[in-house]
Amino acid sequence: MGFARFFTLAVVLALGVGSGFALSSPEQTVTVYVHGYSGPGVGHTGTVGLDSSTGDMARLTDLLGLPSYWDEPGATDQLAACEYLGDRVPHPDSSYYDLDDYDEVRALMPPNSEGGVPLYALVCAKFLRHVVERSGAEGANLLGASFGGAVTRYMVANDVDGICSDGLVSRWCTLEGAVNGVWIAQNPLAQPILRFLDEDSVEIKHMTYHWVRRNVDPGQPTPNHRWSPPNWGTSPGYRHTLVHHFASTDWALFGGLLRKLGHLPNDGEITVGDAALAHILPEVAWAGQQPLMSYNYAMHLSEERLEPDHIGLQDHDGMWAGLATTLSGSRRVTVRLVEATAHKSYELPLQGKGEFVFGAEVYSPWSAVHWGTERALTERRLGHGTAPMARFARGETRALDLVIFDQLVVDDELELELDFSIHELDWSDFRNYLVFENALQPSRRVAEDWLSLDLENPGRVRFASSGMDVILETTVLQLDMDDPRILGPWARWLDEETLEVGWSTDEPARASLAAYDGRGRRRILQGSAALRTHHAMVVDGRGIRRFVVRAEDAAANLARGPLTGVPEPGSELNR
Repeated sequence: MGFARFFTLAVVLALGVGSGFALSSPEQTVTVYVHGYSGPGVGHTGTVGLDSSTGDMARLTDLLGLPSYWDEPGATDQLAACEYLGDRVPHPDSSYYDLDDYDEVRALMPPNSEGGVPLYALVCAKFLRHVVERSGAEGANLLGASFGGAVTRYMVANDVDGICSDGLVSRWCTLEGAVNGVWIAQNPLAQPILRFLDEDSVEIKHMTYHWVRRNVDPGQPTPNHRWSPPNWGTSPGYRHTLVHHFASTDWALFGGLLRKLGHLPNDGEITVGDAALAHILPEVAWAGQQPLMSYNYAMHLSEERLEPDHIGLQDHDGMWAGLATTLSGSRRVTVRLVEATAHKSYELPLQGKGEFVFGAEVYSPWSAVHWGTERALTERRLGHGTAPMARFARGETRALDLVIFDQLVVDDELELELDFSIHELDWSDFRNYLVFENALQPSRRVAEDWLSLDLENPGRVRFASSGMDVILETTVLQLDMDDPRILGPWARWLDEETLEVGWSTDEPARASLAAYDGRGRRRILQGSAALRTHHAMVVDGRGIRRFVVRAEDAAANLARGPLTGVPEPGSELNR
């Protein structure tokens, strides 16, 4: 199989706007689709940054009722698409690019530079701004699939074109994304294969762990293995963004080679460890929220290319339901296994403690009724290599903190259905298990049953069996995703050099100002750090031609006012 098939699922950018962060107003949400890896970029001709087809995202338009750019080019909830592969830059005389945009993108194109992820990220970021401005939306959600995981992480972590510091990116989601690079590009055992397949391109170089560690999210903790992915978010770019990763886990067909080489859960092309940030530093995480994570039993291919018992993520209705909820919901539901008691260890005298694996498939009754969803929102099973494991001696009780479900759900969801299972493991070469006790009986089922998780009265549920008792705890967190509303910005000159700008907000917020010079270059000017509803800033007005007032509430939701011109000296601006 050619390495190009490792990235056949498209890169997607979902841009959503409520008041900058919030998607509680779907009519203010725009969605942009960007296709994925289709061969080295140097082999593509055409103009970058243009609208292209959005057909691969039809399921999302059906669930959320989004019009496409081709149907309603001015809609604030449109689904648009960006072409980022090509050898020509949009001309400033006939496009949304100005001279600075043209020069910046041209400088990253071959032969001026090597191209690859930094080029694609810049093109996508400028397209993101364009779609927001042409639609009248106020912010964006960013969704990257497959190779788009690498592109979109670079955009967020490096605040490309200022899209994050301007508060444009409210939610960043990835589908089977090469978020941390890809294991197979990093592993030296795969290099002869890549060269044989003529896939020794700059795109592959930019998906190695080494390149990501050097160029994205600096300050990674020291890896515990030379092939460990750089999966920590350390950049301030995440400050205004909720993060959600969707990983696929069906490796049974084409992923068998990747499974044997790496002993890692994968979807046939990208490992689960490549597909998600494990942690974001609390000081740069939006509202202190760590990434959400969903596991779907699907492959990195479309359904028509698979055997009947396998599906691609594009055809997994549980993933689409989870994605639609992520783009519109605000209730975070987390299910943890907090305590367990083993009545048996199932081990021979010299084998030590028993290895218990806790499987979970979580279903949404609301999605089944309203969207016809049949598959689970998340699927974590022993055979997939994604179910958590803990060791117990006979009679031992342990306090645990094992997350088995963590997603957003719609506000009308009253309960979730959980297919919960416990297996005792005796043989597995998955790197996260590594148990070699009895190859003749790799595992035994200890217990399995269905549980209903009440979301109106969340709390603890006891699951009892002859082999083990466990306690599951459900928590429901209502996230503050509503940005401050900016009211009545005004400006006046205090003297020939000093400009005073003021405005009000409908809730206490911190003030800042984005100031633009005559060439459109931007400076961020910080006001008082105090939370207040009336704001005034006195700044050096020399060189400022336009400004945007901003307000950040206690939950780090960042709202932006309209782009405003500076009044003439001796006059005032009132809105």
